[in-house]
Amino acid sequence: MRSQHNWCIENKYKFVETRSRNKFPEMLALNIKQGFKITGTFTETDGAPKIIFKKELR
Repeated sequence: MRSQHNWCIENKYKFVETRSRNKFPEMLALNIKQGFKITGTFTETDGAPKIIFKKELR
């Protein structure tokens, strides 16, 4: 993840966004640990809720 974020910074990206389902607690914990903030939720076409995470790159 750090390599990806460094690449994004080098290529002038300001934010990274990712999405995950509540049924993947390891991914949720990783995103929070790496500085992502929850910015919203939505429901997939199959009815499953998803959480949107966003991180400002510096």
